[in-house]
Amino acid sequence: MKIYKSLTVLGVTVALTSSMYLGQSRHPYPLVAIRFCPKTANLPPKYGKEFSKRSQEKLDKQFCKYEYKLLKEIWEQKQFESSTPLPENSIVLRNIPAADNNVIWFLVAPIASGIAYLSWAKKSELDEISAHDELEAYKTCIKISTVSNQNEREFKTLQTNQVWIPRKSNVDLSR
Repeated sequence: MKIYKSLTVLGVTVALTSSMYLGQSRHPYPLVAIRFCPKTANLPPKYGKEFSKRSQEKLDKQFCKYEYKLLKEIWEQKQFESSTPLPENSIVLRNIPAADNNVIWFLVAPIASGIAYLSWAKKSELDEISAHDELEAYKTCIKISTVSNQNEREFKTLQTNQVWIPRKSNVDLSR
């Protein structure tokens, strides 16, 4: 009977775990990681190499360290819709492919639920049969006890009747 309880608990746990956590991926769709890294307008011939370098570092600190994630499809759509698209050299794109979706875990969930249900049903059936057998044994015990008590009473009655009923004797009491 304990096996059915443990199968029920295991089935429910596997079903819930597989349907809630294992079947989901971190990102089921392809994403694009976008960083806006503009190039400085302070070019070396006019401003000098050192100033240009510091200017570019300042722009990188301000803009380039932030990465935004967007659906690849949306990014492509917005790029086509834009009247003045951003220059290609100011944007750093990183494609993040979609993670595999483990569809098999969604099939495990109903199977585990079914096993849990059947185990619980079998456990309930065995409990009912056990209770019925116990009740029948109790009734039998009561019947045996009752019959035994009745037989004992009848035996005592017979014994008592035999002792107290006068016996016919050869002796005549009238004399």
